Amino acid sequence: MTPPRIAIIGAGAIGSVLAARLCSAGLDVTLVARGGRREAILRDGIHLTDLDGARHARPAVTERLEAPVSTVFLCVKAAALEPRSARTLPGSAPRRGSCRWSTASRGGSSTISAMPSRRSIRAASS
Repeated sequence: MTPPRIAIIGAGAIGSVLAARLCSAGLDVTLVARGGRREAILRDGIHLTDLDGARHARPAVTERLEAPVSTVFLCVKAAALEPRSARTLPGSAPRRGSCRWSTASRGGSSTISAMPSRRSIRAASS
C-alpha cells in the first residue's frame, strides 16, 4: 500500500500543529504557506510542545501545490477559503473527474469542488 501524500493549506496555528504531528508520525506532508511564515518554517521548521512532549518537524513547504496528493487539509479562515483554494488546489486535483474537499469551521461546513478540466473552483455551504 502506498503511503498517503498529505497537503495542508494554511500554516497558522491549526495547520502547523497538524503538520508537526503528521510529520512526527512519519507521513509525507507538504505545507502550503506564504510570506514570512513560509520563510520561517523553511529556516527553522516547526517546534511543537504539547501533552505528548516536544517535537521538531520539517515538512516540505511550498506556496502552491504542483504535485498530486491523496489528502488535503484546508486550515484557513473562512474568509480566505475561496481565494486561497483558487491559488493552491488546482495542482492537487486528479486529471479526470472531480474531487471534493470538506472543511469545518465555527460557522458550519463547506464543500469545495475542483473541476480539473475547467480549472475552476467553487465553494458552496452545506
